[in-house]
Amino acid sequence: MYKLTYTLLLSIILLSCSRQTEPETATAVTLKMDSLASFNPFSVKPNSARPLAIVSYLNVSCPPCLDEIKQWQAFDTKHNDGQFEIKLVCYAEDDFEFFKYLCREKQLTKFPYAFVLDTTQNFAVRNPLMKDKASEKTVIVDAKGKVLASGSPLHNESILEVYKKIINSARL
Repeated sequence: MYKLTYTLLLSIILLSCSRQTEPETATAVTLKMDSLASFNPFSVKPNSARPLAIVSYLNVSCPPCLDEIKQWQAFDTKHNDGQFEIKLVCYAEDDFEFFKYLCREKQLTKFPYAFVLDTTQNFAVRNPLMKDKASEKTVIVDAKGKVLASGSPLHNESILEVYKKIINSARL
């Protein structure tokens, strides 16, 4: 009886964890981004309006997390023909001091878009999809901010395929 209960409990846990990696699509959620500040350390010229945006919530007080900036830059180079922009919504536990230092000392690769700073720590509160700062949070949204899919195309091949379909549909 103990083995059966243990096996059943383990199966439930494994099944619930495997569902978390699947992309979520067609949600009726709109991101609220009005409490954010633009930070443009590389003097990037703003692009014209794009039909899509990939929004990723990134901890810039964490050195390993900053490596994602390079990954997003490579993603942009490989997959973007002008259909989307990448909005890295940055939060920090050190008032952005480490991040600003790296930008000032040119220790970060020039990113093709301005960064967006969550200086009030309100973004996660206002957007339940981004609430758990411990986990990676990325969504693709339309021009009105409606979430079309969630999950990171950097770390999951099935999510990458969903994002590619959405991006290709914007080309039409």
